[in-house]
Amino acid sequence: RLSLPTTTALFEQKNGDGEPVFITGPRTETPGIKPRIWDIWHGNPKQPYIWIQFPADLKIARLKIVPLSDVHYGAKAHDLHRFKRYIKWIARNDDVYAFLNGDMIENAIDGSIGGAVYESVMTPDEQIYGDPADPNKEGLIELLRPIAHKLLWAQPGNHEWRTWKKTNLCPLKIICHALNIPYFSEPIYADVLAFGHRFTFHCQHGTTGSATKGGKMNAASRPGEYQEAVDFLIMGHVHDS
Repeated sequence: RLSLPTTTALFEQKNGDGEPVFITGPRTETPGIKPRIWDIWHGNPKQPYIWIQFPADLKIARLKIVPLSDVHYGAKAHDLHRFKRYIKWIARNDDVYAFLNGDMIENAIDGSIGGAVYESVMTPDEQIYGDPADPNKEGLIELLRPIAHKLLWAQPGNHEWRTWKKTNLCPLKIICHALNIPYFSEPIYADVLAFGHRFTFHCQHGTTGSATKGGKMNAASRPGEYQEAVDFLIMGHVHDS
């Protein structure tokens, strides 16, 4: 049995012959965030590819990994009560984990399409940090804090990119930095290592202007045309199921 320091994580993969291969990596914790039971390995910061290792003695029958996408927090049409129900569901169930798949805040700015700036109930700053003078205006940082230890990775959508295109600052990156959530500025591959198996995700926020279900499905499945050995293709953006 291998004994490792508490600051070191062990990642298990398999080679082409099916033999176990082990790699060690650093483990970090963030004050104010519940400890993670999983570890992350990111070999090359320039490549959007990660391993998420769950413990070998995981005491659950299966994992549920759900995307939180197109929340548009701060928009008039955002359903805060429903969003909080999702957060509570993730927080209280040991077998549920999640990732952030873009458009987490409305982030309507000067030049946004249509009258978006007039259809927001919170400013972008309030969407991130909240309003200390108004307890009804919580920031997304604090809303997500109870499940930060269960958020495996994050990437922005077109609403976060509104700010990046003008200032080179991404509001989702600010949120992830505060909660120590792994952040990527582009579509990513993630290998989730659990139960002795590897489950591969390709995740993108997505881009399409299609109004039909068929067009939206075509956009979501397009990554399958240029890759293989991926178990799950994930895309948001279309506001449809």
